[in-house]
Amino acid sequence: MFYNLHKIFSGGYSVLYIKLKDISEYEEVKHEGFNYTSDGKVYDWKRLLKSMEFFGYICPIQVKFQISNNHYYVIDGKHRYVLLVKMHNKDKIIKVYLKKETRIELHVNDVIIKNKNVIDAQLKKLASDHKDLTKKSPNYKLINK
Repeated sequence: MFYNLHKIFSGGYSVLYIKLKDISEYEEVKHEGFNYTSDGKVYDWKRLLKSMEFFGYICPIQVKFQISNNHYYVIDGKHRYVLLVKMHNKDKIIKVYLKKETRIELHVNDVIIKNKNVIDAQLKKLASDHKDLTKKSPNYKLINK
């Protein structure tokens, strides 16, 4: 129950109440690896769902604000976020912990905003190159039979 209390007292986080629709959905939750734990076991979605139905949403997710798209994104609690979206409509207001930006993070965000088009083009090229290299891999043919 007091697991996240240190976040409030540390000064590095603040408590916010925001709508689910204000949190960006991102590709990370759509790939197959998201269904596994860090040690390679299949993620137990049913257990988390039962816990959230029984106890409710008691452990707020942690978010950061992304200036470039004017949305929050989840830094801890992605699985809880996915279930919250499935359980409620997007206008549901939830409690979150907002991680405050450090001076370096604010500078990096500023650089990203100023160079967004260049970064987007480089990321698209990187994704394309990765896809091409993956298809050339000898393992690709074995996996995609």
